[in-house]
Amino acid sequence: MTKWIDFCSSNWDRIERDWTSWWNGTLQRPIIVIESISPQSNLTLSDIKPHLTQFGFEEPVGPILSKIEQNLNKLDYSGDAFPRWHPNFGTGFVALLLGSKPEFIDGTTWYHPAEPESFLTLDEKIDPNNPWLIQMEKFIAFANSNWRKFVLGHTDIGGNLDLLASLRGSQKTLFDLVENPMQVNSWLTQITKVWLNFFNFFESYIPTLQNGQSGWAPIWAPGRTYMLQCDFSAMISPKMFEKFVVPDLQSCCDHIDYPFYHLDGPGAIRHIDSLIKIEKLKGIQWIPGAGAPPAEEWLPLLEKIRNAGKLCQLFCSLEGAIKIAQSIGGQGFAFCIGDGRFSTPDESQKCLDYFL
Repeated sequence: MTKWIDFCSSNWDRIERDWTSWWNGTLQRPIIVIESISPQSNLTLSDIKPHLTQFGFEEPVGPILSKIEQNLNKLDYSGDAFPRWHPNFGTGFVALLLGSKPEFIDGTTWYHPAEPESFLTLDEKIDPNNPWLIQMEKFIAFANSNWRKFVLGHTDIGGNLDLLASLRGSQKTLFDLVENPMQVNSWLTQITKVWLNFFNFFESYIPTLQNGQSGWAPIWAPGRTYMLQCDFSAMISPKMFEKFVVPDLQSCCDHIDYPFYHLDGPGAIRHIDSLIKIEKLKGIQWIPGAGAPPAEEWLPLLEKIRNAGKLCQLFCSLEGAIKIAQSIGGQGFAFCIGDGRFSTPDESQKCLDYFL
């Protein structure tokens, strides 16, 4: 178990060796990501990566990130875990660049539809004077100056239909898909261009000497990586997914060295056949969602992902990881131990003893 401040070149050499081997399909074991805290700590995920939309533009970022750093100092990294941080503005930062208004409520960020007139003038260029972009740049500048041992991960950019729903509203977007599909395709083409431009734009923030790349998910890669998504897909048919979402995913996969996809909830499983056919998509993150059985109870889905030659990342308990490994094998999986919470040192050691 290692604190972020103690991460040294030998730690990073091991991270690069084993994660690269995992990406290449040659690692004979699962990736094991363990972030642990002492049992006496009340630290939660939101203490490490709070929604930055809750802070006003006028608030200095130094005290905010200093408080986050105090919490990061309590974390231990074990197995294949590594120090990482991403600026968290909720799901779909690009919506803020296109006119959506954020609201922080009850620990999360909600995006309200943009004004109609601003939406009609979608511009694929990134406006350097956008106040939310300036806000993010302030947080990143502080982090890059003070947390040089951390991997700066991409913020959550959003998926193409998710972003459209943030701009139009979910109900309007559903009607648009049926009543005005040509206009939707036009909008999505523009949104994809903005997405790719912003991805490139964010790359300029990543320090040249940074050890690899990451996104908002706990995955390390030796090159450009991102966790693609379309949570809106739970509300559309496979035919619509093929028509409106897959072309965007293919464009993004062509642009990224190590693309992953965030499959969120039972309602999204209907699109698995479309996803596994995307040749350049490297892997799938399965999130069962609130109220659904844990990851280890979806063995047929996990087996289908692995049989298609895709990697798979999961959040699960130690017992869940063991069940999956014993049932269908652990190779090709990345088990993030804790399932929505930090592990304890005792749990971490049991996991290391079993898998490593």
